[in-house]
Amino acid sequence: MRDFLLNNRRFFLIVTFLIVTFFGATILIQHTGIYVSPDETANAYFSELFSDAGTFFSYNPLSESLGDVLYPRSMISLDGRLLPSGFIGLPVLYGSLAAFVGVLFVPWFTLIISVLAVVSWYFTTKKLFPKRVAFLATLLLATHPAWWYYTARSLMPNSLFVSLVLLAIFFLVVRPFKMLRNGYKIKQKRWKFLNKVQKKLLRWWVPFVDLVLSAGLFGAAVFVRPSEVFWMAAAALCVLVVYWKKEHWKASVLFLLIFIIALLPMLHFHEMFYGGALKTGYNAGESAAVSVGVAEEVVSTATDAQLAWYTFLEIPIIKAVFPFGVHPRNALQHMGWYLVSLFWWLSLLAIPGFFLLFSRRKKMKSTRARHRTYALVFLVVLGWLGVMYGSWSFHDNPDPLAITIANSYVRYWLPLYVMSTPLIAYSIHWLAKKATVDGAKNVAIVGLMSACVVLNSYAVFWQGDDALFTMSAMLQDSLEIRASVLEIVPEQGVIVVDRADKIFFPYRTVRYPLRDETTYQLLPVLLETSPVYYYGITFPQEDLDFLNQKKLPELGVRVEQKEIFGEESLYQFFAL
Repeated sequence: MRDFLLNNRRFFLIVTFLIVTFFGATILIQHTGIYVSPDETANAYFSELFSDAGTFFSYNPLSESLGDVLYPRSMISLDGRLLPSGFIGLPVLYGSLAAFVGVLFVPWFTLIISVLAVVSWYFTTKKLFPKRVAFLATLLLATHPAWWYYTARSLMPNSLFVSLVLLAIFFLVVRPFKMLRNGYKIKQKRWKFLNKVQKKLLRWWVPFVDLVLSAGLFGAAVFVRPSEVFWMAAAALCVLVVYWKKEHWKASVLFLLIFIIALLPMLHFHEMFYGGALKTGYNAGESAAVSVGVAEEVVSTATDAQLAWYTFLEIPIIKAVFPFGVHPRNALQHMGWYLVSLFWWLSLLAIPGFFLLFSRRKKMKSTRARHRTYALVFLVVLGWLGVMYGSWSFHDNPDPLAITIANSYVRYWLPLYVMSTPLIAYSIHWLAKKATVDGAKNVAIVGLMSACVVLNSYAVFWQGDDALFTMSAMLQDSLEIRASVLEIVPEQGVIVVDRADKIFFPYRTVRYPLRDETTYQLLPVLLETSPVYYYGITFPQEDLDFLNQKKLPELGVRVEQKEIFGEESLYQFFAL
C-alpha cells in the first residue's frame, strides 16, 4: 500500500509539473500567425502549404524573372519556387498531421510530443537509475530552462528532434510491448485455444514492435535534423560495444532495416524539391555558396603550421561531420558560457552528479556498468556536439556579445541539457542522503528542487530581452504593426526589410536586406512593376539625406518616410 501511494504521489507530481509547464509554454501560441524567428515563420508556412497541397512549391514569377532574389530569411528561391533553406522534416511531419486535424493545431504539436517525451524519460531513467533519481530527473527535464523555452518556441525543430529521440530510446530500453508479452495472459479456461494463438502471436511479433517503433522514431528524428545523425551513430556504437553480447543479430538487422526505410521519405522529398537525395536547403542555391565561403575563409586565415590540419578538415566526409570546422579554443569558450555559466545553478549540481556515476558504494555490478555506460555516452555526445557547434560563432541577438537563452548554442546543445538531468538529480539525491533524519531528507530535496524550479522559471519567463514574457509582448506589438503596414502597402507591393520579414511574410513579397548592393540595384527594376517600401529602424536625418542626395539619385530613385512605429518606420521608394 505504501509503494502504491508513493508511486501515485510521484505520478501526480509529474502530471502537475507537466500541466504547469505545458500551459506556460503556450504563452507564444496565443499570437496566431506570427512568430519570434524566421525559422519558425518558415516552418509554419511550409507546414500549412504541405497540409493543403502536399508540396512546398510556392511559385513567385517576379522573383524568377529577377534571378531568384525575392525571399525572406530561412527560405531560398530556386527557379521562382520558394523552398525551406533548412531541413524539411518538421514541415512534412506537421503538415501531414495538420491534414487530418487542421492547421490551427500546428503550433501545438511540439508541446504535445514533448509531454510524451518527458513521461517516457521517467520510465527510461527508472531502468538506469534509482527510482527517486528518475523521478527528480523527470521533474527537472519538464522545467529545464532550455527544454521549456524551446518547447514554447514550438516551431523550432530542436525540441521535436530531442523528443523523438527520447521516445525512440524509451521503446528501445523499456520495451513496453515486450513487457506486454510477458505479463498478458487469458485466464479463462474456456479460451484455451485463443490462449495458444495469442501466445504464438505475442511470441513472434510483439517483441519486434518495440524495435520497429524505436527505429521508426529514430528515423523521424533524423528526418527533422539530419545533421545530428553522426553523433547519434557514435553514441549508439558506444552502447552496442558495451552490450553486444546481449543483442541478437537478427534484432540488430531488423532495427537497421526499419531505420533505413524510415529515412526513405526524407531522401524522396530532398530529391523532389532540391534535385538530389542528399541535398537540403543548406547546400542548395545561395546557402551552398555561403558554406563554401566559410570554409575558404577558414583555410585562408590558417598559418603555415596549421595548413595540414585545415587541409585535413577539407576532406568531404570531415566537412560533412564538422561543417563549422574544428576550433578547440572557440568550442571550450562557448561551452563554458552556455553549458556551465548560463544555467549555473544546474551546472553546480550536474558536475558532481557526473562523478557520482563512478561511485562504487552500494552499487551492484550491473548498476555500475549502466552508470559508466551512461557517462561514456554523455562524454561522447558532449565532445561531439561541443566541437561541432562550439567551433563557430552564432549571433542570434542584435548584440553579438549577449549570452542569452535564445542563442543557437542552447537549442543545438539541447540533448546535453536533457542528459544532464539525471546528473543533477543524482546530486540532489546524494545531498539529501547526508541528512540523518527522514524529514530532513525530504526538506532538502524539496528545498533544492524548489530553488531550481524558481531559477528555471525566471530564466525562461523574465530574464533578458529574449524571455517569454518579453517575446509575447513583442509579438503583440508586431501584430499591430503588421495590420497597420498592410493597410498602407498594396498586395502587389514589395517590402524591403532587415529583420521584419517574419512580420510581413507571407502577406507581402519581401526582399532582405536593405544595406546590400544587390538590393540597391534592384530598386529601379522593382519600381517598374510594383510599389516598393522599406520597413526598419528609423533613419537618422543624416542617413536619409545621404540616401536621397548621394546613393539613390545614381539609381534614379528617392525615398520618403510614410509612417512611424515607435523606433521603426515605413518608407516608400519612388522613381525620379
